Amino acid sequence: MFGGANFANLFIKDILEEPIKMKAPKIILVHNHPSGDATPSQQDIDFTNCLYDATNLLGIQLLDHLVIGNKTYTSIFSKMISETKD
Repeated sequence: MFGGANFANLFIKDILEEPIKMKAPKIILVHNHPSGDATPSQQDIDFTNCLYDATNLLGIQLLDHLVIGNKTYTSIFSKMISETKD
């Protein structure tokens, strides 16, 4: 994995390596936005969807993906649910 101030290249296999080793039944993914804005980007949402599909194949429940900002956070799952209701 590598990145910069405005991006990170993540690989699902790297994220799931430890949960698979630990035989974890559930995981929560958390990352920060250095800008302080906890609003998930479209890339965050797309990545969450891919990760969700991968965890389902492996029998691991992805409980949520949280984005941390300045003294706040956003749940990507909650954001996705609220957008489907609109």
